[in-house]
Amino acid sequence: VDPDDLLPAPTLTDLFAPGQVFNARNPACSCHREADSLARARLDLSSPSAAFADLVLPAQERSTGFPMVSPTRPSESYLVQTLLRDPDGSALYGVLGEPMPPDEPLAHAQMVAIVRWIEGGALP
Repeated sequence: VDPDDLLPAPTLTDLFAPGQVFNARNPACSCHREADSLARARLDLSSPSAAFADLVLPAQERSTGFPMVSPTRPSESYLVQTLLRDPDGSALYGVLGEPMPPDEPLAHAQMVAIVRWIEGGALP
């Protein structure tokens, strides 16, 4: 595949567009948009700017030893690690807590969009 033929990586703002993974109508991320919820206190997905502040700006390491998002390195991003599941549905080894979203895994296309955003530099 010629790299010039690939679509540009989405921005975080693109991931909030209608039909995209972080859009307000996607129930998979609804806990992270509810006012006064613990999920939102840990990761605010109420807007692209709030999400960028929580996903990309903090550099502290998570339970896996990696930051929430490591721009250009999806495999070194806690966000990706917590979205992946073992075949039995449990969190990956070394990832503390439950896999996200808690009920059902993200659709493949949504996971790919997040990975492509991170690969592209995790731009706002």
